[in-house]
Amino acid sequence: MKPKDIRKLAAWIAVPLALLSIVIAFHIRCCYGPDSKEPLGYILLGVWAICPPVWFFLEWAYLSEGADKQDFKHGQELARNVWLALVVVLAAILGIKWPVGG
Repeated sequence: MKPKDIRKLAAWIAVPLALLSIVIAFHIRCCYGPDSKEPLGYILLGVWAICPPVWFFLEWAYLSEGADKQDFKHGQELARNVWLALVVVLAAILGIKWPVGG
């Protein structure tokens, strides 16, 4: 399988997972309340906070060979922005507070 095909497959998998995660987050919020400490919510947010950056690194390290560098960089910047927005939306839905520096 070509690197470009792997990236397309990953995108086709990530979109439904992101939507499913939002549905799960709403379910947790509705069933357990806004002040819930439901572990599934924290796990869901943790997975989305860690896995995409790991994928971005692996994609850059192993799947970027032969790709147009500007197109590849632009694609990763767009993916990063969508990923950050998803993490913020999930945290907001779940009512998880951001850490505040002291």
